[in-house]
Amino acid sequence: MANGASPGISGRGTRVVAGRYRLTEVLGRGGMGTVWRAVDETLHRDVAVKELRLPDYLDDEEREIQQQRTLREARTAARITHENVVTIHDVVEDSGIPWIVMELVEAESLADVIKNRGTLTPTDAAEIGLRVLYALVAAEQKGVLHRDVKPANILVTVHGRVVLTDFGIATEAGAQTLTATGMLVGSPNFLAPERASGLRPELAADLWSLGLVMYMAVEGRNPFDRPTMISTLNSILTEDPDPPRRAGTLAVVIDGLLQKDPEYRLPAKEVERLLLGVVRGELTQAHPSAVPPHVPSAPGPAPVADSGPPPQMSAATTFVPANRQTATSGSGPGSVPGSAPGAMSTAVPDSAPPHAGYAAGPYAPPPAHLGPQYPPISFVLRGNGVDKGDKGYAYAGGPSPTLQQQGQSQPTGPSPSISANTGAPTTIPGYTWTVDEAGFSMFVPNGWSRTQSGAQVDYTDPRGKTLLRIGIDNGGAAPLDNFTTIDANFAKIKQNYKTVQLDPYPLRAGWQEAAVWEITWNGNPFNPESPALKPSHAIDLGFRTAKGGDFAIYVAAFEADWSTAKAVYDTIIPTFREN
Repeated sequence: MANGASPGISGRGTRVVAGRYRLTEVLGRGGMGTVWRAVDETLHRDVAVKELRLPDYLDDEEREIQQQRTLREARTAARITHENVVTIHDVVEDSGIPWIVMELVEAESLADVIKNRGTLTPTDAAEIGLRVLYALVAAEQKGVLHRDVKPANILVTVHGRVVLTDFGIATEAGAQTLTATGMLVGSPNFLAPERASGLRPELAADLWSLGLVMYMAVEGRNPFDRPTMISTLNSILTEDPDPPRRAGTLAVVIDGLLQKDPEYRLPAKEVERLLLGVVRGELTQAHPSAVPPHVPSAPGPAPVADSGPPPQMSAATTFVPANRQTATSGSGPGSVPGSAPGAMSTAVPDSAPPHAGYAAGPYAPPPAHLGPQYPPISFVLRGNGVDKGDKGYAYAGGPSPTLQQQGQSQPTGPSPSISANTGAPTTIPGYTWTVDEAGFSMFVPNGWSRTQSGAQVDYTDPRGKTLLRIGIDNGGAAPLDNFTTIDANFAKIKQNYKTVQLDPYPLRAGWQEAAVWEITWNGNPFNPESPALKPSHAIDLGFRTAKGGDFAIYVAAFEADWSTAKAVYDTIIPTFREN
């Protein structure tokens, strides 16, 4: 097992794990195991399966403890439902070894992007950092720490989705870093100082690692790397990183995250706000003293999981808007994003000491309205991203799509860019920018046919394997309430019905309410009256907008075709906008 090979594997597809998952090829190997591409022979879909590897020197009792811990931690991580987190489908045992079955995300790791194509711009690095931050916060809200945030565990798909993967060594917040055998868990050169010291980690430890990820993204190296593990850990504990030279305004965030004392590390709410400033070009080039210092505050009540939409972040501090060095009020460019009218945005004088505090006050989860609302990352859209051949959820390639209008001669608003602040058209291979007469625009797969019946617009795969339905008037009910009612009714009438997720969804600019609902059942997603019942899968994103729009984006397919259908959903959701 030293080289990661599994007993009984002599070629492609020769072993079936737990009587269900046929291993086909090795996707990667790491310190905690081997990741395989596999076929789920029950649902006929491709998955990723991680095989736990344990050190040979562990005795039987220690191996049992590690295996049980892995099972428990994987089940904990499986509670996380977020588009920037890889989904855990199953945890099984085979030959006395735990195997973690995960969503197969065919993409390139950030580590490979940096290695093969060089460093990223500060804006691209900030955008990736923001999406990873949302993943970490979503995990923390479920009481889970990742513990191994590094470029190799961050995936970027061909269409710009960023996914934090490998929650296999995740743990409950506050758990000890050292295992019973004294082993450090995770990659030593990305450990936060408190973890390297064996202290109890919190979210701040994962945020340290995120700071290193962004440092590496712009500089191409880890400032704490040394020839040996001991010297690397000593560097993390005792040495300051040399300042990044290519980070631009992102340096403020990196510097704030690489504070050795977690009490003086930037808290998540400030990381979000600063990264938003970098992405939007609203953060000045000022040195870190331009960031308002924090003072420790008394701990507040911990957020209660699953108790409704997450609370809003405090508007006490924010980034310094470009060309604005004085306090402002109202809803103009100087206001805190999403804050109440009259919220203040204050620039700290240059005489303020760098990191005068940066103390982490009581952590508040990010506001729902600042969800994953950004366009695909620019280095992907420039054609320098992941391989477009067989990558990106098996999307069809082909020539760059042309503009297609449904009922309009010219698109309204910015042309097919997903971002309103870029003038250049954006293309997604295999997709066409479509301005629909029903009041919305989005990328649609090439060759799909459109029909409309009342308040429903359907786009159908020419092979008849995926249904994309846009509801344009859903009765005005709150999306979560609406889905909850339908879900309860379906549970009574659908065969083998299961609710995969039914949750609030992070709001984008201009959205007022949103929820996502995902289900599986035995039936026919294309013809509910059909007597032929097959495993089926659907996901529905409902949202209401400030303009009065009432939309639902529904994608359905037979389970055997779900990986392709879900890929369509993941592609179009970031591109959808109201006309």
